[in-house]
Amino acid sequence: MNKRSRNKARTEYFDLMIEGRQIAVSATPYLINGLETRFRVSYSGSPVYIFGLDSETHQVKLIDSSMMPPVQIRDAIAARLEKMENRRAA
Repeated sequence: MNKRSRNKARTEYFDLMIEGRQIAVSATPYLINGLETRFRVSYSGSPVYIFGLDSETHQVKLIDSSMMPPVQIRDAIAARLEKMENRRAA
């Protein structure tokens, strides 16, 4: 196995139920400056949103606020990414 394939991020796919609707989410982690994990996130064909760990609150939050998904979807995705990040850190 070469170095490139070992460092390749794995996209995670999961479903969320928001107000009775199933939302299909894909999230791909990547590193900024080799230290900080961020996620490229898309749901049900949406544009890509960038989420990252807030260093002050230690919570995953939407970073690029030029586009805003609905609050319920944003918060549910952030909570799921936070769980993923906690598993990766353990």
